[in-house]
Amino acid sequence: MKAISKKKEEWGFVLDDIPVPDLRKREALVRVHSAAICGSDLKLSKWTPWCKKVVKSLRFIPGNECAGEVVSIGSAVSSLKVEDKIAVETHILCGICWQCRHYRSQWYAQSIKNYLYKGA
Repeated sequence: MKAISKKKEEWGFVLDDIPVPDLRKREALVRVHSAAICGSDLKLSKWTPWCKKVVKSLRFIPGNECAGEVVSIGSAVSSLKVEDKIAVETHILCGICWQCRHYRSQWYAQSIKNYLYKGA
């Protein structure tokens, strides 16, 4: 499959052929129909000092804002089915802190950890 990736600590991205990932039991594989470029992706493109703090390893695949169709689901996934149309939200929140309980999850301090997941 195709993916935009960051392979080196330098300006830019590359278009790669990558293997289809093996799913864990609580994951879904999505065929991406569209993806947005967010501020984090721009930082990654330029490889700012912030990147070294949040990217665990290179090759990193950005794309935390995307939409598409579910093509496969893990054995423990019950809320999705193959062919579902979805929008992806990668800011995984706790649901119990003050920010989450008051619908201010955009300021959730722990969500930065979830940027470490590979994206679209």
